[in-house]
Amino acid sequence: MKRPQLYLETSVWNYYFADDAPEKKEITLRFFDKVRQGEYEIFISDIVIEEIGRADDSKKRSLLNIIAEYSPTRLKKLRSLHNSIFQKERCLHPKLRMLCMLRLQQFLR
Repeated sequence: MKRPQLYLETSVWNYYFADDAPEKKEITLRFFDKVRQGEYEIFISDIVIEEIGRADDSKKRSLLNIIAEYSPTRLKKLRSLHNSIFQKERCLHPKLRMLCMLRLQQFLR
């Protein structure tokens, strides 16, 4: 059976360290346990790396280390598709971001 493929945007990686949001952090850690067990195939893009690059040095180092640990497949040349979907769906509100990520996944298949 083919594993579900998931694109992880920057906030997913940030929740790994979200001590100020313990419920979100716990959900994220359980999700990454499933990734470690091979239940999901995960992807990131250059956009995620660019956004992380703007974080302070300590946070940037932590995020890049966790990304290295989980070794997601890196999607290149995703910016125009990413921007197109987010603009089309007007995904500025956080509750709509998941819908946009799901829409993005449909285009990646």
